[in-house]
Amino acid sequence: MRKKLFSTTDTVCGWNNVVYCLKNNLCTIDADKSGCTTVDNDNILVITYAVNFNAPVFDYKIKDQYIAKSSRIKFWDCSETYSKRRRRDADESDIEFSSFENIQKRDVNNTFIGGSEPESSESTYFATTTTVGVCTVVLMTVLLTVLFVRMRKQQSEDLEAL
Repeated sequence: MRKKLFSTTDTVCGWNNVVYCLKNNLCTIDADKSGCTTVDNDNILVITYAVNFNAPVFDYKIKDQYIAKSSRIKFWDCSETYSKRRRRDADESDIEFSSFENIQKRDVNNTFIGGSEPESSESTYFATTTTVGVCTVVLMTVLLTVLFVRMRKQQSEDLEAL
């Protein structure tokens, strides 16, 4: 879909056919700031575009005229053919895995871990430490609350005695 939106040769699809300054070569599309997103809860497709003017524009009326759309931005029934390959059909060699973390390798020498499980004592120690820490914080909170309530009660009794 991005190919359709960023196409400069398609006569039907893309921003090039809708935005005034792109049609008249007064600006260029900013590909980094333009694109489309979806709002999952509402099933809405949001298409945004940003342009870089070829010459500085100082009047906001001219700027508004330059970036105005003349019609809907189309990405269907295009004049050119685009590859219909989807991500699920992509070859594994097309996907760059360098950004993903491989948790099956050791940090020291990059060798694969052969099914080793963490020792049960380590996970038990962590769970015990966490539980004791949480209980300690809750107990201290309760004790401090009781202390402050008793102090206020004692102060009010002292004032009544005067």
